[in-house]
Amino acid sequence: MIDNPLTLHDLEHLCHLWEECRLSVAEEAELEYLLCRTPLDSALIRSTRSLMGLSHIIHFDEAPAPSAPRRKSRLLRLSAAAAAAAIIIAGASALSNSLWPDFGENACVAYVDGHKVSRSEAKAIAVADMQRIEKIQERINRVTNHDQCRLNHILNIQNQTE
Repeated sequence: MIDNPLTLHDLEHLCHLWEECRLSVAEEAELEYLLCRTPLDSALIRSTRSLMGLSHIIHFDEAPAPSAPRRKSRLLRLSAAAAAAAIIIAGASALSNSLWPDFGENACVAYVDGHKVSRSEAKAIAVADMQRIEKIQERINRVTNHDQCRLNHILNIQNQTE
């Protein structure tokens, strides 16, 4: 048991102040600590605990000391994870080599309206999409630069007037 200098009346008064939002953040933290550690109990104290989200009373004096981390179990878990990753990578590479033919670096496959198009048409579609995206990015950059210039101009005017 801990020595609690507060009486039941004092603790209930603090709970009333907390409910009226008249405690500072530091005082609220101290009240929360007291509510966790005190053996005193009343309906007001229980309701304040529940409103604060304190589901149980913590007795720090009776808590077991934390155990030291086990390096062997960490090493074992890391080794198992590395082995599992290696097996997955090896299996995926073996599976991909046996199931899919090697199309080379520049393989393009495209479907338009559910029909497969030729390799040259697929490449043309990809190039057209890339050019369209580059144009959109250029437009975004121009608008962003224009907005930044306007903002700098406004800030310069504001600084000159001050």
